[in-house]
Amino acid sequence: MAKRYRKRRAGRHEVTPPIRAKDFPAKSPFPRWLTEIGLPPLLAALAFLVYWPSLRSGLVYDARIEILQEGFITSPANLPAVLSFKVLGMNLLLGDRPGQLLYLMLMAAIWGKAAFGYHLGSNVLHAGNVALLFVLLRRLVAEERAEWAEKHGGKVLVAITAV
Repeated sequence: MAKRYRKRRAGRHEVTPPIRAKDFPAKSPFPRWLTEIGLPPLLAALAFLVYWPSLRSGLVYDARIEILQEGFITSPANLPAVLSFKVLGMNLLLGDRPGQLLYLMLMAAIWGKAAFGYHLGSNVLHAGNVALLFVLLRRLVAEERAEWAEKHGGKVLVAITAV
């Protein structure tokens, strides 16, 4: 009985080594330059076009108070208070967000009180974030693919590349 168990157990370990991801690279139907270089700017342009109508709109909600009435953002003399984080203790609408205050002060220095500039800057940030998110997710998926392929063999790799 013990011999049969040892033979069965020894037979289990004589399996061929798993297929690695580099042995079977995933084939994309698109050229490499398009997926790695061309697609992020294309997605960014698409996101910019989605937000395009906002360029014609005015300031809304608390932006009117922050930009037009409060005067903190439009005054360059307040820049040291933002950079030294003194705004955290001030009674401002965005006092607890020094990064956003700095961004709005930069927009105010460039565009003044015109709503177009603030919307344009926001649209460019959204478009850039879409491109960066695509690049990040693509890299995460590529790492996950390789990890799964090495762990589970070629069958999983084929299943993942088919999706």
